[in-house]
Amino acid sequence: MKTTNLSLERLWQYNCYLTHNRNVSCLCWNEQNHDILAVGYGKFQYNDDKEGLVCCWSAKNPEFPERYYQTDAGVTSLSFSIKRPNLLAIGLFNGNICVFDLNRNNTSPVVDTNDYDKKHANPVWQIAWYERDRSSEISNIETLISISSDGRITQWILRKEFEATDIMRLKPHHSSNTTCQILKTNDETQSKEYFSNFVGGLCFDIRLNDKTIYLCGTDEGPIHRCSTIYNEKYLESYIGHTGPVYKVHWSPFAENIFLSASADWTVRLWMIGYNQSSMIFSSSNSKVFFDAIWSPKSSTMFCCVSENTIEIWDLSKSTLDPICIANSTNQRTLTSITYATDSDCVLVGTSDGAVWIYHLENLSSSANIDQKSKRPNDVGNRKTVHFTR
Repeated sequence: MKTTNLSLERLWQYNCYLTHNRNVSCLCWNEQNHDILAVGYGKFQYNDDKEGLVCCWSAKNPEFPERYYQTDAGVTSLSFSIKRPNLLAIGLFNGNICVFDLNRNNTSPVVDTNDYDKKHANPVWQIAWYERDRSSEISNIETLISISSDGRITQWILRKEFEATDIMRLKPHHSSNTTCQILKTNDETQSKEYFSNFVGGLCFDIRLNDKTIYLCGTDEGPIHRCSTIYNEKYLESYIGHTGPVYKVHWSPFAENIFLSASADWTVRLWMIGYNQSSMIFSSSNSKVFFDAIWSPKSSTMFCCVSENTIEIWDLSKSTLDPICIANSTNQRTLTSITYATDSDCVLVGTSDGAVWIYHLENLSSSANIDQKSKRPNDVGNRKTVHFTR
């Protein structure tokens, strides 16, 4: 293992009385205003009956959020619109999806699926805005993609209200390439057979250079590569995890490589074309990995959280051990992690309602920093977020 002097220095936290003892379930940066961080607070266990909360934090005031929204169920997922960055989509533990407008001084959603007959029947574990290909029937329209424990991956078109289309029904791996045969008996038998042929979805990630391709992780362990325009079967399946997969993430540098984090105590690296993992990274404390994410600056670096430990890995230094480990205090569980957009920092959510900001000390001397071409700023063509009191 090559030596490294990388370390994590804890700077400050986002926390207030509203978030006290609430579990941080998800973190999401605003794509246009990198000062705005949305944090979801929701159920981590099925016996946690707290209502949900979303706080929009700014570094200008880490002691109280710029906006906050209360929901009737725990928050499980968040996503800011790219084309309309004032819109924040929220997935809930009860299967509902709602959209809030941050430019409005209003705590009610502009639209939700609460009374919609096609709403998810189980928790919405991940949600993301998705811009359809310009050659599609509904060109240049931004839609929502959601994944749920009910086995559905659903595309939502937002007009005056939601319109839904299922783009995939997640089947067990052994039956993914065959049509489900349902015996023509009574309705009850058909219903039981129908639901037994689907598995729960927990996470997904849309490919950067081809928005029609996405990965999805399941509660049974297999990961599937799918297409938004071909929903009959998986393009490819990746077998190795023996527990639920909580995160999949395409590499921002290598289009055929992705990471996954699982309850089986491992993070794995995969390559398209191979259904077995190329590398396996085990938890240093034999704990569940809740989250993992590639570095936006280094093609060989990623970070992950495993219950009470933050791990920073650099594959150019070692494939056996992380180059930096930091443990949480007070036995709090670390639930989520993301990189800051404009600095060498990582943000970590905890089970007691705090989001800690850590600075990666000596990163430039420890990592192989890749120079990526930046996207055009197009500031004049983009909508912005304005908070009004």
